[in-house]
Amino acid sequence: MPTPLWATIAAVLAACLYTHIRMKLFRSSDKSHTEIITKLLPAEGFKWEARIKNKALFGVSEIPFCRHHDLRLIKFNDTYGCTENNCKTSIEAADLKVFYQVATSYIERDIRNKYS
Repeated sequence: MPTPLWATIAAVLAACLYTHIRMKLFRSSDKSHTEIITKLLPAEGFKWEARIKNKALFGVSEIPFCRHHDLRLIKFNDTYGCTENNCKTSIEAADLKVFYQVATSYIERDIRNKYS
């Protein structure tokens, strides 16, 4: 005995609806995983811009921000300094790489602890 036409149409519509809902749920969950959070995190006497996707994927900006004014330090000759009047926050260009590596290490630890 053949399947009635209405049952075949209902089964096809149910399969289409199920597929549509699954795709919509997949896309919405995929967006939450690709969200990148940008934060200024303190380390080594400065604030560093961290872009965090998850505990395994993050980046830290190589040029820090002033710890008092949240302004990115600007290079003046061989020194990076804050542009705010009377601000003494500065770092020698030669020391920047070491400060960056130490700060990145601390920030990585904090990110791992937060997302554990």
